Amino acid sequence: MSVTQEGVDRALIASLAVFAASVGLFTLAGLLLLVLQLAAETAQAVAAAAPAGIGLTIALRRKGK
Repeated sequence: MSVTQEGVDRALIASLAVFAASVGLFTLAGLLLLVLQLAAETAQAVAAAAPAGIGLTIALRRKGK
């Protein structure tokens, strides 16, 4: 089996395609993880702020009486 320029070109194109696909998949996975982390942090912030909001609402209602 001899090495030809055409064979080398095909191998380079195939390896470039595999590399580009893997970079794309890792990028999408990273973006998905960032979105999930943002959603988790937002939910945590909302859960932490809820008791303060309820207390403020009760205080305002009592003050209005």
